[in-house]
Amino acid sequence: SVAAPAGSCSSGSERTSAARSPAPDARFGRSAAAEAPDCSGSAGSGACAVPASVVPPLEPRHDGSGGAEPAFLCSEDDDSPRAAHADAHGGGMGSGLQGGGAGGQAGGDLCGSFLSLAEAEPLVRRALGFAESFEPAGGSADGEAVRALLASLEEEAAALWPAGWPAAALHEGLERYVMGLLLPKVFATGADAVEDKVLSAQLDTLAFIGGAHVGIDESQAVGPDWEAALGELGGINSLAAPADKMGAVVRACARLSALVAPSDGSFVRLLALAILRARPARLHSNLEYVARFVDPHQLWSPEAGEPFTIARAAVQYLAHLDPAALSTPSHGRG
Repeated sequence: SVAAPAGSCSSGSERTSAARSPAPDARFGRSAAAEAPDCSGSAGSGACAVPASVVPPLEPRHDGSGGAEPAFLCSEDDDSPRAAHADAHGGGMGSGLQGGGAGGQAGGDLCGSFLSLAEAEPLVRRALGFAESFEPAGGSADGEAVRALLASLEEEAAALWPAGWPAAALHEGLERYVMGLLLPKVFATGADAVEDKVLSAQLDTLAFIGGAHVGIDESQAVGPDWEAALGELGGINSLAAPADKMGAVVRACARLSALVAPSDGSFVRLLALAILRARPARLHSNLEYVARFVDPHQLWSPEAGEPFTIARAAVQYLAHLDPAALSTPSHGRG
């Protein structure tokens, strides 16, 4: 997905509706229901406030998507390593920088501008070389290797990062860039692709389910918070970086926490119903990708790790539901 330029993260109508929303459970921190969307993909970076003068202009895309991408991305006559990689993989450097949705354009544009500088050429070569030679081993080892590369790139890039640009944009932009390069090798492949089909088939059999089937009052599954949660869940597959995917889950849970407290036993079932209604593509792969590649500090933090764990529990709940046993609506437990 192509995000809006920096500074246009939220419309006035969105802020107004958010201000009317009930306060969510405090365990999830400040939710999307209580503040304007974050423009960096990570709360508190301040990337949304970056002056437009330091963000490269946007030009029309030529891939039929109708969106826009930073002007510094590889052109047809570019013979740099970035262009060579684009020729081999069917996309420019934007394939690693887009994907933060409305939450990541500012950080991606700044980091992309930085990577287009001659001084950053060694960093680009290292990233491209790593992506070309990377062979997934499976499990946590892949995440450890990628995080080691990112830490090294960030340390080297910090000395060249322009003064006055938000430091968070470097970290987030590098992650989006590197993970965008690696995505074809590490996302929705092998056993994960098989599990995606199994889970999708199971959700197809559950398509008839309403709130009453899982003990949820239908009055809770309506309204702006509910619709916003469905939007976050439905957009997970369009994001590239693991932190961005996790952020979508966190924001969805924050929205739902305005309807039911996460401490309530029905919250998992409410989230399960939202997942069933939103039907995010390649759901299994998205969750496994986050678990393998997101920063462990985020994965185990109460603010992000707890909503993510609840989301995995909701998926397991759906995976083990028996459609035949739910043919008659029940207000019982899940």
